[in-house]
Amino acid sequence: MGLFDRDATITTMAHEREIKFKVDDFGPIRRKLRACGAKYLGTAIQTDSFFDTAGRRLRQADQGFRVRRYLLDLAVALDAAAAVQMIRALGMKEQMTIQKRRASYKLGRTLVELDELPLIGCFVEIEGPTEKAILAAAGKLKLQTEPVTEAYSHMLSAECKRLRRSDRSIKF
Repeated sequence: MGLFDRDATITTMAHEREIKFKVDDFGPIRRKLRACGAKYLGTAIQTDSFFDTAGRRLRQADQGFRVRRYLLDLAVALDAAAAVQMIRALGMKEQMTIQKRRASYKLGRTLVELDELPLIGCFVEIEGPTEKAILAAAGKLKLQTEPVTEAYSHMLSAECKRLRRSDRSIKF
């Protein structure tokens, strides 16, 4: 099956469409981004906290409640702290915290994210307004491996289980 035949690999969540690929390292991708005229937007440490009931009912239903925080973004951090307080007041508990290093680039109408996560490595995630724009960006970057359809949280949980360690806090 060719890259452009994989309609089922584009994930749509609310207004976000994305596709992601596992890569060995970011060097070749960064060179292709520069060659394509992509604009570097910056790098941040992103921390996602997933909340659930004590019995993990949301996770069992393959759903989640996520609060995202960015290092060095005080306004977002304050909003995230207020959101965490509100969620805890509703009786939910933080069940999993994941940190990733994310470098962001603007390529045409898409956002290309180079994500590095503890335990599972490097991924290229492309978000865009349409499937056509996303697949065009993937083609420009010559991403020809099979796209990853599993969420980072699921991949990390599986890796933690394999390593016999807790998946409560996965950070650098």
